[in-house]
Amino acid sequence: MIVMKFGGTSVGDRAAIERVVSIVRAARQVAIQPESQDWRGPVVVVSALSGATDRLLGIAAQAGAGDIEGARDHLRALSARHRDVAGIVTQAEERRAVDRFIDESFDELERIVGALGVLREVTPRWLDAIAATGEIVSSRLVAGALTSQGLTSAWVGARRVVVSSETHLSAAPHVPKTTAALIPIVDPLLAARRIPVVGGFVGATRAGVTTTLGR
Repeated sequence: MIVMKFGGTSVGDRAAIERVVSIVRAARQVAIQPESQDWRGPVVVVSALSGATDRLLGIAAQAGAGDIEGARDHLRALSARHRDVAGIVTQAEERRAVDRFIDESFDELERIVGALGVLREVTPRWLDAIAATGEIVSSRLVAGALTSQGLTSAWVGARRVVVSSETHLSAAPHVPKTTAALIPIVDPLLAARRIPVVGGFVGATRAGVTTTLGR
């Protein structure tokens, strides 16, 4: 089975994601050939849109310094960028689902920013919660793009399948626990000939607390 990882530049805008779709389509066509020894997949792993993680960390710093409105302005600009890139999702129902996901994700970030502006402290745990959003939203967007272009995919939330240590900002995946979490979620998707799409860089502790795996 092929696992394909695309970095931030590869998903930086609509044209870049179009290329990702073409690459995944070619890999899928190879996988389903009669002579193929493994017809499953590929599994697609994507980073945040280029520059998004740095932007999110900057927003966290702004909020921690008390500049709540400035942080919110930057969040809204970043949300608008994701909405623009989501224009690649041409299937109406899927586009509505992606837009709703983007809105809900950035609404939650606005709530976090407001809280950090009051607390005037940004802990590693909060930084992880904020930084993880880039990968989470990007992966949902790419899953929508693949599906809308005839490559039936399924978004898989990384926090459901990557079990990590509790070391915020540089957590380490726990491989046996991650494998145990992945199998019941990803194997049925592969068996149904769907393409799982998951964000990189993100995991969660056994208690379900968001972590990032270090850059």
